[in-house]
Amino acid sequence: MGDKILYEGKWLSIVERDGWYHFSRETARAGVVYVLVLRDALTHPVLGRYEICPAHGDVEPVLTSLSGGIGVGQDPADAAVAEVYEEAGYRITRHQLVDLGKVNLTKSTDTIGYLYAVDVSDLERGDAPGDGSLGEEKSYCNWVSEDAALMCKCPVMATLIIRAGNGGMLGGQWALPTSWLHAAGRAWDSVMKGTA
Repeated sequence: MGDKILYEGKWLSIVERDGWYHFSRETARAGVVYVLVLRDALTHPVLGRYEICPAHGDVEPVLTSLSGGIGVGQDPADAAVAEVYEEAGYRITRHQLVDLGKVNLTKSTDTIGYLYAVDVSDLERGDAPGDGSLGEEKSYCNWVSEDAALMCKCPVMATLIIRAGNGGMLGGQWALPTSWLHAAGRAWDSVMKGTA
């Protein structure tokens, strides 16, 4: 049995697959980029993104990862470069990005997430222009600790951190400290004990 389109609009399609599985597909963009922005610092080495996530009932900005949509026909690396400037104010090039692969964001959507990391230790941060959307009205970026990054509600943040640390180096310049593994263990213990 094939796909049956139950609804299709400007932003989303709902599809029934094989008679039982429903999933949504974004139609206005070609995926999402997530960027782990790092600096060589003993404390607060991760640039976190604070924004309101209405789908989760948030009314104040919460810590998440830097992310944004990929336009139809746009290269994911170019979208990542644009998002780092738009949300964080860093002017980077695609050659500075470390490709961390792709992820399926959920089992119920076919949206692909493209993962990148970038070391901005030697770069000057400018003003972040944003994209003018209502969702970015109260948004901002701030440097956070590895514990805070690993404990945020965005599961992609942990994936970025784990993949960036898998090789031990980012672009041959920046080694993730062993404390990240200990922080991940503490975070998991908190979740298992129900204290997170």
